[in-house]
Amino acid sequence: TWEREKADQQARRQRLREIEEELQQQKEAERLRQQREAEVVKERDSQYDAQKSDILEKLRAEEARYVKRKQQLETKWEKRYQDTVNEQREAFRTECARWRPVT
Repeated sequence: TWEREKADQQARRQRLREIEEELQQQKEAERLRQQREAEVVKERDSQYDAQKSDILEKLRAEEARYVKRKQQLETKWEKRYQDTVNEQREAFRTECARWRPVT
């Protein structure tokens, strides 16, 4: 019986070691799974940031083109306006000079 108790005790110790080893393996597997998941999330975030930067860069370039084109059009229409005003002013002066009595 003493030998049987010793054998039972050894069997229990062996089973406890096996359970502890299994738990350790499960912990390691979970740690690795979480690490892989974190890497996937990090990669996804990196791709998102790259796309966001690319889109913002394109928007800034588009905005710069818009501002430049707007300034070109404003300059063009201001010149046309001034040319028209000058033509009308000159026509008015010419007409006034024609009607002014010569003395």
